[in-house]
Amino acid sequence: MTNKIVEKYLNNFSLINTQGMEAFVREQSKLLSPGLVATTTDYRGTLTEHGVKGFFHGLTEWSKYFQSNHQSCKEFLEDTPARVSVRVLNRLGLVMPVNGRNVSEEDEHEWTEEFEVGLDGLITKIHVAIHLKGSKA
Repeated sequence: MTNKIVEKYLNNFSLINTQGMEAFVREQSKLLSPGLVATTTDYRGTLTEHGVKGFFHGLTEWSKYFQSNHQSCKEFLEDTPARVSVRVLNRLGLVMPVNGRNVSEEDEHEWTEEFEVGLDGLITKIHVAIHLKGSKA
């Protein structure tokens, strides 16, 4: 992977399981711009958060609806020093069932994450989009 900042960001999620949430927050915070704009789009609509604290608030909200094992395979669609786009390939747990289901298999959703990195080497924008195929929710 070309963009080492986003690579570290993605790898930091494993810290949740290995070292705990405090280590994850500490390490992830080092990579995020104070002016970060973090957006999630899914069946609930679009939520935009601002700043590092906003990012973690958005992640907490996302976790009320979705679960991931943080060891997802990834397909990099774009990978430059300033921009990364990745397709996440993984089962997705649905904390709140959607159409009676509490799991979305890998082929039942489109999950993409897009990042922009500033000249200072910090992530300035994150957009996570999850589209559940065939969802009426």
